Amino acid sequence: SESRHRSRNRKRSRTEAEAEAEAEAVAEADAEATRNHQGTLDTKRDRLVIWGGGHNGYAGNEVYAFDLRTLRWERLSNPSSIAGYDRKSGEYPDGTPASTHTYDALTYLPDPYDGLFVSMLPSIYQTGTGSLVSWFFDFKKNEWKKLGRAVNGNYGNSMTVYDPVTGHVWEQGGVFNGQVLILEYDPEKNVWSKRNNGSDTLPYFVQTAAIDPLDHLFVAVGGGYGLLLHGQTNRIALDVWNLNRPGNAKTPVRSGPLDVENSNSPGFVWYPPGKVFVGWPNGGASVYSLDPKNWRWEMHPPAADNRVVPPHTSASGGTFGRFQYVPSMGVFVLVNGPGQNVYLYKPDFGAGRPFASRNCVLPVMKNTESMKMGLGIPIKLGISASNNPTSYYAGGLPPGLSFDARTGIISGAPSVQGKFDMTVGAYSRCGTGKPETISASVEAKTPFELASNGRRYPTLQKAADAAMINDRIEVDPGTYANYLVYAQIRKPLTIEGKGGMASFVSTIPIPNRKGMIISDVPNGKALKIDNLELSGAFIGSGDGANGAAIRLETGNLVVTNSYIHDNQNGILAGDDRTSMAKISNSVIEHNGLGRQGFTHGVYFSHVAEVDIDHSTFGNDTYGHHIKSRAAKTAVSNSLID
Repeated sequence: SESRHRSRNRKRSRTEAEAEAEAEAVAEADAEATRNHQGTLDTKRDRLVIWGGGHNGYAGNEVYAFDLRTLRWERLSNPSSIAGYDRKSGEYPDGTPASTHTYDALTYLPDPYDGLFVSMLPSIYQTGTGSLVSWFFDFKKNEWKKLGRAVNGNYGNSMTVYDPVTGHVWEQGGVFNGQVLILEYDPEKNVWSKRNNGSDTLPYFVQTAAIDPLDHLFVAVGGGYGLLLHGQTNRIALDVWNLNRPGNAKTPVRSGPLDVENSNSPGFVWYPPGKVFVGWPNGGASVYSLDPKNWRWEMHPPAADNRVVPPHTSASGGTFGRFQYVPSMGVFVLVNGPGQNVYLYKPDFGAGRPFASRNCVLPVMKNTESMKMGLGIPIKLGISASNNPTSYYAGGLPPGLSFDARTGIISGAPSVQGKFDMTVGAYSRCGTGKPETISASVEAKTPFELASNGRRYPTLQKAADAAMINDRIEVDPGTYANYLVYAQIRKPLTIEGKGGMASFVSTIPIPNRKGMIISDVPNGKALKIDNLELSGAFIGSGDGANGAAIRLETGNLVVTNSYIHDNQNGILAGDDRTSMAKISNSVIEHNGLGRQGFTHGVYFSHVAEVDIDHSTFGNDTYGHHIKSRAAKTAVSNSLID
């Protein structure tokens, strides 16, 4: 029958007592709840999450969720006490955000973050002014976290949408100095960035936004009959920003019924199965689809036997994010005010529709086997997924590791021993794939062996501290990073790669702000380096940007059969006029990576003697290959390129 090819509204009810109790909790002292409390969808748990209040309305800042699996409301947090509340702070005394109109400022951040993201507080309780501070409500802990904010903007409607393509959040951040801002938030780095110059004008708090992940478009709709505030003269009802090149908004020519555009802040979401936007115009039993390929609106009336019609929202408010599509259930969910029921809409836009047969498959992770890592040993590995992923996410990484969301590369050197469950997943233009867990074990190794007693140690410093005078530290072949190889040597020793070259690398600013290996042996004694590779030594610009692979403070230095490269300084020596240095059969290149004129391949200040033999220098970024102020400098049988 015809009804099988049309959509059917269904009302999911609880007991009348439960509904009234929850409605009273949300609506207390709130005459404008349809504008104050807005929503987003927790896709991990299939929950419609509601938060808001503020201005002259409701003071409570608790978070609510409607669980579509159990069809019950739940309060995720309790309202904070407002005793001692400083209206100018935007925070309640317990460090949680003050109640606020939320407009379209909410979105869900999926794993590895898993929580409610609030881009700004547009209209705070008792003041009506806003705060540009962003907040995050962690669903695993049901706790608030203050994130901070670095980009200026207006306190008006903030249209905030999570982008499955980049894993970032995009926001039309209101109007600043009469200009519309497009902002991008990186949740991994907790950084906001302005992505356009801002030259458009826009209706004030009358639009809702969604992202087309296929063409990477940020589309804002609503306000065709909207309010004109703050000197605005236009009633633009649909704006489009290309997120690959965000600049000024475009307004394409549309056709079909414009009911959604002519509504203030209507329900408006991306519908992956149809590859279209779907909107609800703040009332009625029909929904409307918008095809971004031709910008044509199409009305989809309810089934012929439908008897359920959601009530209209207030004209000055809007639906905003309380209309959502639930991918796991294939339904739209809507709630439009305290005391109202929650409505579900099962779409079926007709078997003959152009998009009815299109399938959109979420990415599926590959290669999620458990892995072992060595403490302080650099790694570089990639995660991957099927079904055309566009980017990745990862959480719970061992400290010392970093993650590239675009390539899926995990790299760095684990700095903490233990077991870790890394959550990884992928995004695509169809949406967010199911997260998977990779179990990682970081184990300490003991690559530093003392020749005097055969004992082994996990770090160079511990081996040096335990060594006898004139002892030899034998290092297993391999690559060792950061605190494993940072050491200050105060006694004459030999450090040598045994059975093959051992590689020492620094991937972080050196904590001692001098060098990876500091030679501070007594005068007349020597530190000997043999068969080692040393790279990556650097310190921050605030500390001089002149870190060294080897820093000679006192005593003598002998370097043989070694490769020293890609450091701010290869070797840097101070003003100990009794010190002597000898370099032989070594390659020292690609250094001088710090301050221009202050970093070199090797730099010996006022030392007694420098002897360089059978070695190669070259390709330094800044400074000299060899710079010496020694009383005597001899270079023989060497290549300086």
